[in-house]
Amino acid sequence: GGGIGYSRNSSFRIAEVTDEWTAGAIAQWRPMPALTITPFWGITDHREQGERQHVFIGASGWPRYRGVDLMPQPWADYVVTSQNMGSTLRYAPGGGWRLEAGVFRSVSQTGFNMDPFLLNTNSEGEGDYVISAAPPRVNESVSGEVRLSRTIDAGRFRNTLHLAFKGRDRTGESGGADTRAIGPGTTRWVPQIERPLFVPQAKTVIEARQLTPGVAYEGLWKDVGQLSLGVQKS
Repeated sequence: GGGIGYSRNSSFRIAEVTDEWTAGAIAQWRPMPALTITPFWGITDHREQGERQHVFIGASGWPRYRGVDLMPQPWADYVVTSQNMGSTLRYAPGGGWRLEAGVFRSVSQTGFNMDPFLLNTNSEGEGDYVISAAPPRVNESVSGEVRLSRTIDAGRFRNTLHLAFKGRDRTGESGGADTRAIGPGTTRWVPQIERPLFVPQAKTVIEARQLTPGVAYEGLWKDVGQLSLGVQKS
């Protein structure tokens, strides 16, 4: 199965116009009765045109305004594309054994994005107009889990033992924005200017790797109660 969608919002309080495409697909493969493999994929492409300023209040009260009335810069855009993909596997050969596994990848990519701000805004809606331009950034992670379970039935008692192993590898980029002070502005008006020549700075890259083994027990006493115990270490 699969699908695709599109939406446009012309009364968005963060930008003048937004366009968003979404698509996804999922499948299921059963090469044998005991084995099921389910791959999937999804994507969202979000684009904002005419970014409106984010208003930060100062120490002299707060302004009253409607977000959709904030004046944008026509050239100030914001783009982000996100994808999620992966597959799960379930294998139950019988005898109380069950193997479950999954691997997943997530990616978020932003373009050369603009963020206008109205800083130190007072109760009259007056503040300092600033525009920040961030270089393209990529955040991605790959994660997975494998779990082996064994269930033993003994009359009114059911005992299940789980052995699990999880892992994740993530890389994220941040920083590097070039910020320009434009001048005074209000929640009703900001100076309309030509796009400045922004010079991005170096980005910060953070890498994280995590491994988590674990073991768990589930005990069920029919019509009496149940007990669950588990321990894991990251």
